[in-house]
Amino acid sequence: MLQGVVQLTKGGLQFAMRRNLTKAVLLAVSVAIAAGCGVQLGGFRLVSPHDGSLVAVAQPRFVWMAAPNAVGYTLIMRNTGGSLVWQATTTATEVLYDGPVLANGAVYQWQVTANFTPPVQPTTSPWWTFTKVAAGVMEPTLVSPPDSTWIATGTPTFNWQPPAGATPLQSKVEVRTSSGGLIWDTVAAGTATSATYDGPVLMNGATYSWLVVAVHAPPNPSTRSAEWTFTKVAVGPMQPTLVSPEDRATVATATPTFTWQPPAGGAPAQYKLEVRNSAGALIWDVATASTSATYAGAPLVNGRTYSWLVIAVHVPPNPPVQSLVWTFTKVEP
Repeated sequence: MLQGVVQLTKGGLQFAMRRNLTKAVLLAVSVAIAAGCGVQLGGFRLVSPHDGSLVAVAQPRFVWMAAPNAVGYTLIMRNTGGSLVWQATTTATEVLYDGPVLANGAVYQWQVTANFTPPVQPTTSPWWTFTKVAAGVMEPTLVSPPDSTWIATGTPTFNWQPPAGATPLQSKVEVRTSSGGLIWDTVAAGTATSATYDGPVLMNGATYSWLVVAVHAPPNPSTRSAEWTFTKVAVGPMQPTLVSPEDRATVATATPTFTWQPPAGGAPAQYKLEVRNSAGALIWDVATASTSATYAGAPLVNGRTYSWLVIAVHVPPNPPVQSLVWTFTKVEP
């Protein structure tokens, strides 16, 4: 016959041993007394979405640490008024939200209860909160240089808009090669909207990508913008080259024909020819897909000097590129 004295104290369970008690008996007595006294076994904690965080996705995934010996979990989500929004039961330590549409700008609370085999009491986590925000409000928005553009300068300036939902602590700009290797990055203030490249020399003909990372205050994670690309080109390949009439030439005809060569980097969508007087006022222009155009504007005055240029209108997002400006003087035939 088992003989022993069991004494329950604030510090725990004490046994005055008269004979050796088996492990099974000890466990049975411990569980029974713990259950009778409301002792909660198997503590655990919530993981994500973190307390006080912003959530942009429509279906957040709730994650928590496992509670030892738990047989299942019950997640409750409510609004700040205390009304139940959604409830889920699972044996896993995570669950994907599939309840009503979450309202942007609304604050929600969530809590998980770990359930055990009776008579062990359930264990409930603290309440955590998160705010639902619209998709995109956490990410910076790229502005320029546009995606897939050409860049002739060796020190491009990258421009972006900060996240609409929250001003980050920092903004980090990254430039990578076409193979993904990082060649330059810089950290700017969270309120910054531009940064000028000062890394290794950009190679003509090479394509690079760039993006901006918004580093938010914890517990919110860092967010990345879209990734845009640009191709470095020499200045010349983007410009049309003037041919005739030559710079500072004299022109006797009243209807001179202007000719030029297309950009070496590729023919544009069209050209725009401009002719101006010596004061800089536009007196004639024409759009054409050809590499020549015959003057058809106001009469040219003998003895006066005029200037002309050609603008190559490239396919967007590549910008228009202007040729050099040449002059000619109208003379009598």
